[in-house]
Amino acid sequence: MIFSFLGYILECIYSSFILKKINLNRGFFIGPYCPIYGVVLLMIDSFSYFNDFSLFVISFIFVGVTEYMTSFFLEKMFNGRWWDYSNRKYNLNGRVCLFNLLIFSIGSFIVVRNFIPLLDNILKVENYFFIIGTFVLFIFFSIDLTISIMKHYKNSL
Repeated sequence: MIFSFLGYILECIYSSFILKKINLNRGFFIGPYCPIYGVVLLMIDSFSYFNDFSLFVISFIFVGVTEYMTSFFLEKMFNGRWWDYSNRKYNLNGRVCLFNLLIFSIGSFIVVRNFIPLLDNILKVENYFFIIGTFVLFIFFSIDLTISIMKHYKNSL
């Protein structure tokens, strides 16, 4: 959830810079997070014991496949596109492009190698606090997911 929130912040800053105005409407969810960041980092972190080259290749593959599949399913389910790289060089159906794929892969690699171990040391909490916190975040996320699906489904009709 931390990296999903930070991904949302990153998306807002980037899109605000591109649009030259504040843009806080980033992503599928109502809440201030983009779960694709957290999910990809969680998947990549499970391979953190690999050497650097292998981890980067895994990052590249996971980022590309996850971004492509997310775009594909969102478009098919809700008849919308949340991003489109069609105007960029080396794109695949506008869903992924080489430049962004490299940037996100490098970023994922850096986060998994440097920030996740640091965060693990900082966030050492008693087990029951972790369980309660996880449960609360799961409930909040589930409610947001349900409302977001209903909202986007209604708008796609």
